[in-house]
Amino acid sequence: MSESKEQQVVKKILFYLKDERLIAGVRLPSERTLSEKLVVSRSTLRNALKILQAKELLEVKAGSGYYLKSNNIPSTLFSSESIDSKKQISESLEAFYLFEPLAVALAAERIDEETLEALEQCVVNLSKAILIPDFDEIVKNHKTFHKIIISATGNDFIAKTLQRFEQTYVLVSNMMSQANIDQRNHLFALHVNLFKSIKEKAPEQARLDSKNMIMETCLLLAQYEDIELPKVIKDNQ
Repeated sequence: MSESKEQQVVKKILFYLKDERLIAGVRLPSERTLSEKLVVSRSTLRNALKILQAKELLEVKAGSGYYLKSNNIPSTLFSSESIDSKKQISESLEAFYLFEPLAVALAAERIDEETLEALEQCVVNLSKAILIPDFDEIVKNHKTFHKIIISATGNDFIAKTLQRFEQTYVLVSNMMSQANIDQRNHLFALHVNLFKSIKEKAPEQARLDSKNMIMETCLLLAQYEDIELPKVIKDNQ
């Protein structure tokens, strides 16, 4: 299978990091400088950087740029199979749309009061992050929101299976930094709706609210991140 442009540029970035012997915490050159160094377009470079952010090798600070998060570059990252193409991400989102709502329904049946309080606090924190806005905190609380719900199923196998979809949270963070205030507020409202249905222990409503939130997120990812809309989302619009 031939490599995509993003996969090729990911490798160029990895070799650059090794050759420059950058240490964790160091800021990478600007996109313009890096695109000139690696002789690649800025749009393809940006997509490759997002892939490495999803792999937790890089982190982005709003208004500042990309920073090296770890000096330990796994050798598997140099393998094409380890790099998620946009097609793979689209397929991952499709699977997420099919699997998570069922887990959410189960969580609505099983969640205890302590976990419900933690989920409510997460919603409050997400509200504050969106109001500022603080995009690092947005993705942190978005991720925590889903983790708390999945943990409420009490099923470790489900939790470990759904952990495979965590790469999508970085894309959500990037998308939220581009979305307008109305879109961010709409997504927050969807989180609130889902929280309420779980709090009321209404499994079927929680399942529907989860599907709706994932669908709306996919629509924005298609708009801002150029991710192909998953087939199941197209069929259920």
